Amino acid sequence: MRLLIVDDNSALAENLEELFTEEGYEVSAVGNAKAALKVGKVGFDIAVVDVRLPDMPGTTLLPKLRALQPNSEAVVVTANADLDSAIEAMKGGAFAYLTKPVRTEELLLTVERAKQRIELERRSEDLTHALEASERTLRKVMDTVSAVIIALDAHGRIRFVNRGAFELLGYAPEALIGRSLSSLVSDPEDRERFNLSLSGEATAESTDTVVEVRHQNGAARVMRWRWSVVSDEEYTTLGVGTDITHELELERKIRAAERLAAAGTLTAGLAHEIRNPLNAAILQLSLLNRLTRRLGPEVESSIAEPLELVQSELRRLDMLLENFLQFARPRDHARRMVDVSVLVDRAVSLERELAKKQKKRLEVVAQPGVYVLGDESALSQVVLNLLKNAIEAAKSKVVVHVSHRFGRVGIEFDDDGPGISPEHEDQVFDPFFTTKPDGTGLGLPIVFTMVERHEGTIRFERRPGGGTRFCVTLPAAPESDVR
Repeated sequence: MRLLIVDDNSALAENLEELFTEEGYEVSAVGNAKAALKVGKVGFDIAVVDVRLPDMPGTTLLPKLRALQPNSEAVVVTANADLDSAIEAMKGGAFAYLTKPVRTEELLLTVERAKQRIELERRSEDLTHALEASERTLRKVMDTVSAVIIALDAHGRIRFVNRGAFELLGYAPEALIGRSLSSLVSDPEDRERFNLSLSGEATAESTDTVVEVRHQNGAARVMRWRWSVVSDEEYTTLGVGTDITHELELERKIRAAERLAAAGTLTAGLAHEIRNPLNAAILQLSLLNRLTRRLGPEVESSIAEPLELVQSELRRLDMLLENFLQFARPRDHARRMVDVSVLVDRAVSLERELAKKQKKRLEVVAQPGVYVLGDESALSQVVLNLLKNAIEAAKSKVVVHVSHRFGRVGIEFDDDGPGISPEHEDQVFDPFFTTKPDGTGLGLPIVFTMVERHEGTIRFERRPGGGTRFCVTLPAAPESDVR
């Protein structure tokens, strides 16, 4: 993997060159943008770029390098982080934005992640090219693949379907014969579009359609369908359906992680700078409060309420800063045995009274003795945050499911509320995004970070009967540890 280091600090550049050479990278180190562009024409995979360069800002150099090597990644480093440079770096396509002094482990890890992303994209590109070549060659040939392969008659009814229908949709092939394929499509508008792609108007050699369909168990799956019109007495259309739900979720997670990384770096610096004067203000207010008591009851009563109001707001600001720091620099978690079922029961007990006041019912469906290795306090915060969100969103009922399958522990929070609007779905885990009037927009980003630090995943989906389901998946504790 070829690494380009662009930094006018020659001593630092030499140290980095030696460090990454020992890690197996092919390193080129330069001290200005002109030399970087010259190397860029020859080729590189990852660039580590300083923001301040003698002949051009690093944020200006970044898109020029990406133009020379579109499939490359860049890590931007600076000693003077600010919001404008962070935004410019992200616009320029930076993979990460780090502030100096950067710890060696952090820089190595960041570059390694950029390397993994490049390798993933290259593998994905290779697979895409291979699939396209295979489709051109074997477009009308039925074979045993992990996809739904079907043949439809002139009325859009299924005449043939392979075993992939059972693997991806949960239906036995014989249960689909004679059925209209569009009946599996969830959304009425998608169903109409789906039918149009199958109608006589679809005269192209092949057409693609992406729609959400329902698994037999009710779960939503996003599938890409490729149709080919054929001339056959029994069949008029051949189709291949592939499940891209995981692919879309992976893309969303990558985007969310990039936004979290950029916002986290800036948030940590901002919170640190604010905390010192805030602590001084809180201390001075406490002293002022004591002084007012010496001025007599009449004077004390006249300024007690304004003082309490200011102290309350400062305490709220201090709590907000604590959330900022927790989001930006989550602490290391102690790994201990945690019974998830007990954890959920405890959280439900804490919130049951609140739900009762709002005339909402809480239910728990949990397997007993489901264990994970993790930090109990952090996991409790994850469960409480998602439970509170579900209660706020629900109309009348929240159900929490705890399950253990194939070495993974699942915690699902179902509410029967209005659901998340489509225009907000890509912003749910974004820092500072909130639809609540008094929300900070940090609750779900903190949950996202904590779950990832436990090597888990979090996602959400629309429920078949309305509402939202948030799903947390964590590695189950080894059975030897449970015993």
